Amino acid sequence: MGGAVGSLEFAVTESMLPKGWNLLDIQCEENLLREGTDNTTWSVEDRTAVLLVDPGETVNCEFINQVRTVPAMPAWALLALLVMLGVGGLSYLRRQAVS
Repeated sequence: MGGAVGSLEFAVTESMLPKGWNLLDIQCEENLLREGTDNTTWSVEDRTAVLLVDPGETVNCEFINQVRTVPAMPAWALLALLVMLGVGGLSYLRRQAVS
């Protein structure tokens, strides 16, 4: 990457997240001192933002994380579960009534 004289390059990487979390996005914003100096790049896959900061410039990056959700049970699976529980429940009730 090339930048203005005196530019500094920083690589910022998010460490591994706790179980059940994932990196959803990285968003970076520069206060552009000159047109065409928007030279920060990022990769969610690499979990890294590379900032080329020109003198007097500030760069803000946000790593956006998300809790993984448990997928919803499909309607057919829920219905099958209810039928199985219902059949087992009826068998139990019949046994109780006979006793």
